[in-house]
Amino acid sequence: MVVVGARPNFMKAASLMRHGRASPKIEPLLVHTGQHYDYELSRAFFEQLGLGEPDLYLGVGSDTHARQTAKAIRGLREAIKALKPHAVLVVGDVNSTLAGAVAALEAGLPLVHVEAGYRTRDLNQPEEVNRIAADLAASLWFPSSLFAADNLAREGADPSRIFYCGNINLDPYFTLKEKIEASPILRELGLEPRGYAFMTMHRPKSVDDPETLRKLLQALDQVSRMVKLVFPVHPRTEARLRQFGLSLPERILALKPLPYIETIKLIKESLFVLTDSGGIQDETTLLGVPCLTMREHTEKPETLFLGTNRLVGREPERIVREVERLLGGDLPRGEVPELWDGRTGERIVGVLEREL
Repeated sequence: MVVVGARPNFMKAASLMRHGRASPKIEPLLVHTGQHYDYELSRAFFEQLGLGEPDLYLGVGSDTHARQTAKAIRGLREAIKALKPHAVLVVGDVNSTLAGAVAALEAGLPLVHVEAGYRTRDLNQPEEVNRIAADLAASLWFPSSLFAADNLAREGADPSRIFYCGNINLDPYFTLKEKIEASPILRELGLEPRGYAFMTMHRPKSVDDPETLRKLLQALDQVSRMVKLVFPVHPRTEARLRQFGLSLPERILALKPLPYIETIKLIKESLFVLTDSGGIQDETTLLGVPCLTMREHTEKPETLFLGTNRLVGREPERIVREVERLLGGDLPRGEVPELWDGRTGERIVGVLEREL
C-alpha cells in the first residue's frame, strides 16, 4: 500500500507505481489521503505523471498539523482493513507520511520509507518530526543520498536494510523530458530563457509568522527591481497574505499553482531559482540551475556540497546580497550526484521484490 497525500509525494510515487505495476511479484495499491485537495496541487499532477486513479481517496483536506494527521491515521486504518496489504510504503516527510507510519505500526505491518534519512536537526520543523518518526517505524529504508544513508546508519538502522538507489524525486524528469522541452509555458507568459528568476515560498517558517512574511516580501520587492520574478503562489501563502493583510510586490508575476511539466520547464529556463522548497533543491542541482534557498538549514547537504544550491536564510539583506552576487557572475557550479539518473524507482522495486 503506497501512501501519498501532497504534491511532493506524487512525483516520487509515480515511478514506484509504474515499475511496481509492471512487476510480476508486487501489486502496488495507491492510497491518496487528500492532504492536498485542490485541482492544481493534486489532480493535474496525477494526470501528467500517469499515476492513474488511486485505489482509495480519503479526502482529509486542510487542517492543523495535528488534526490533519489524525484524520489521515483514521482513514489509513480503514484502508488497511479494506485493502489488506502485506506492507505499507510511505514517501518523504509530509503529514501523510507520519500517518502512514503510525497506521502501519498499529497494524503490525512492515513499513518501507522512501526518501529516508534526511535530517536538519531542527525539531521545530514539522517535516523533521515526520521523517524521524517514519524512520523509527520503518524496517526498510531507501535514502535519496549517501548523506542520508549515513544519517540512518549513525542512528542505528540495520545497514543491511538501507538501500541507496538514487533520488526518486527526479525520476519523472527523465520520463517526461520531451514534454517538458516542448512545453509552451514561456511563450504563454511572455518570458525569455534566462530572462527571469523562478521562485516558490510556502513553508510554515516562511509564511505563518506575519513579521517574517513581511520581511520576505521586502526582500522580494528589492529582488524584483533587479530581475523579473515568476511566482506560482501556493494556497498556504495566498491564505496567509489575505489573513495578514499583505500583498505581493506589483512587479512580481504571480501565477496560480502549476502542474509538474510547466513547473520544471520554468525552473530549467530560469536565470536562477529562489525557494524554500526541498524538492526544488534536487531539481536545480540536476538541471544545473543556480538555487538560493531561503532557509537556515537544509536536509539535502548534497545540493550544497555537490550541487548548485546556496543557503541564504530569511533576512532581507542577506537574500538581496546573494542575488546581487549571482547577478554579478558568481554562480554556484555543481555536479549531479551518483545514481540521480531516472532509474531509482526501477531499482527500489527490484529491492522490494527480493526483500519482501
